[in-house]
Amino acid sequence: MSLRDLCCVNGGAYIKVGQYVGSLDYLLPSEYVQTMKVLHSDAPQSPLGDIRHVIEEELHCNMNEVFLSFEVEPIGAASLAQVHRATLQDGRVVAVKVQHRDVQKHAAVDMATLEVSIKILLIMLINSTFPFHAEIFPRILLVYNLITYMP
Repeated sequence: MSLRDLCCVNGGAYIKVGQYVGSLDYLLPSEYVQTMKVLHSDAPQSPLGDIRHVIEEELHCNMNEVFLSFEVEPIGAASLAQVHRATLQDGRVVAVKVQHRDVQKHAAVDMATLEVSIKILLIMLINSTFPFHAEIFPRILLVYNLITYMP
């Protein structure tokens, strides 16, 4: 299984990390960047059943009570949500952004795992002779501080 596949399987914050890796072309080998860059435009999509569950749970009613039509294929999918075109009962066409199922439930564990991973990476960089660790260290430290002090 590839690193990209692992990000996709774990979803949420891991896709965000994969997208970040895909933007580090000035720092990482091309193979890593090109592999992860596709996550910017081709994030995994949630199946309609999951989308229906999230909408109905949030609105406390059946989707058919709100929407006259709801397109199965999303307009776009990102790391935390996807957007569908729909028509409300009154005929207005709308874009509906729906968070992927269980993103919120997994967020705390994902962030804690990423925090530990970054701590390990920081320790490795501090003790290494890696040629550009002086350049990357402050960036990783910034990401660590952002993750650690998120509300």
